[in-house]
Amino acid sequence: MVWRILILVVLLVMVPFGAIAAEIKGSALYRERIAMPPEALFLARVFDVSDNDLTELGRHEGVGDAGPPYEFSIALDDARISQNARLTIRAEVILKDRPQFVAERALDSPNQDGLMLIMKRPADKAAALRNTFWRLDQIGQAPVPGGVTQTEPHLILEAGAEGAFSATVGCNQMRGQVAIDGAALTFSPGATTMMACPEPLGTLEQAFSQSLAEVASFRIEGETLFLLDEKGRVQAKFTAVH
Repeated sequence: MVWRILILVVLLVMVPFGAIAAEIKGSALYRERIAMPPEALFLARVFDVSDNDLTELGRHEGVGDAGPPYEFSIALDDARISQNARLTIRAEVILKDRPQFVAERALDSPNQDGLMLIMKRPADKAAALRNTFWRLDQIGQAPVPGGVTQTEPHLILEAGAEGAFSATVGCNQMRGQVAIDGAALTFSPGATTMMACPEPLGTLEQAFSQSLAEVASFRIEGETLFLLDEKGRVQAKFTAVH
């Protein structure tokens, strides 16, 4: 019996620290007596906000009518958590592309159990995802320069079952289809005009097209739209104009 215990201890010591996944477990609720319909989405995500960036590290999705409270468990990859990482968790209930209740707080550790989040109505009315003129401010981590063209770089996600979008950086017009499911969002490029674009518009247009191809989800904070890839990295950032 003793030798079995010794072997178990040796095996535990030999397991590398990085192989142990971090996990955030808890629940989120709102105090209003409002029942969410089945098409609502509960979404909890952990972000690394160090270096003024926004990188998603993990998420939990659930149906909106399962709570409140909404139980969540988010597994994190230790290899993606840097020593200087600043972690936050955001929980929200989304209905028709808009957050209905939101909670966000900093995390002291990548391993937590019994976390309780109280969601509230968004303080500022969030801009609607569809039929909003979204001014393009940033592609990846690079800001979009102003005054390069008379046409303001922008994106519009049109309302309707077709799910069409139109966009430009100020030269060619891009059109295609967009699929939206809760917080998930993907673009399928379609027709594009073929004008020769002077620099830096040519480079910006190519970078923007590549960024749209990488988009897997979105996030709206007030009047700001973030398009994120599968790893939660910002591919493009916009501001609602009208």
